[in-house]
Amino acid sequence: PRMPSAIETLERRAAAHPRRILLAEPEDPRVLRAAALLLERGTAIPVLLATPALVGAPSGCELLDPREPALRARAVD
Repeated sequence: PRMPSAIETLERRAAAHPRRILLAEPEDPRVLRAAALLLERGTAIPVLLATPALVGAPSGCELLDPREPALRARAVD
């Protein structure tokens, strides 16, 4: 039997304990494809930094509105 590759090993470990990962610039089709791939493989829970009006976000992604005052307060000193 063949040994799993390093990437396969990492994906299997990530899928065992999926973490949230923040993806900015969700208007870029590559970011949306990456989010869909993370969901498909179960390796992470994508969080898109986007307004609720974002069209085309894969089902299962969380949206984090950058206009949210609580978020802005945590991000700026």
